[in-house]
Amino acid sequence: MNLRPATPADFATIRAIAQMPEHALLITDEDEAALAAYLADPFSRLFMVQINGDANAGFALFCEMDSRAGAVELRRLALREVGGGMGRAFVQMLTDYAFEILQANRVWLDTASDNFRAQKVYEAVGYTREGWLRQQGWIAPLQKPCDELIYGILRREWQVLRG
Repeated sequence: MNLRPATPADFATIRAIAQMPEHALLITDEDEAALAAYLADPFSRLFMVQINGDANAGFALFCEMDSRAGAVELRRLALREVGGGMGRAFVQMLTDYAFEILQANRVWLDTASDNFRAQKVYEAVGYTREGWLRQQGWIAPLQKPCDELIYGILRREWQVLRG
């Protein structure tokens, strides 16, 4: 499993993954203009995930890499294959990348309060639930708000876990 920088040619794949029934209620589907803005933003990194020769197995987006505190947001992440047992390795790889390559002091992300699969993965990798934002998110397909949970991991916690 590894990362490669996304290009505009990947936008259709990113959107197709976000629109999958398994993801549609949990991941924001952003249009090509929004995806292009991430590529142009020096403080964002949009990646495609390669797994076993599949160059389009998923995607990940890091944002807010200009934080003076060294906090990096892992804003979007998804694998095309859900339930295949790769989620933990995927999140671990992204977390390692943020600390090793981006030199983050803290990595954080949010998830819908009913996304129990993601919560289990984040906690297994070492993230701590830091907050509960009531009615903060928006589920576009259902046209309704949802609660969001904030998860984070500090560099020192990651270092202890990595041994």
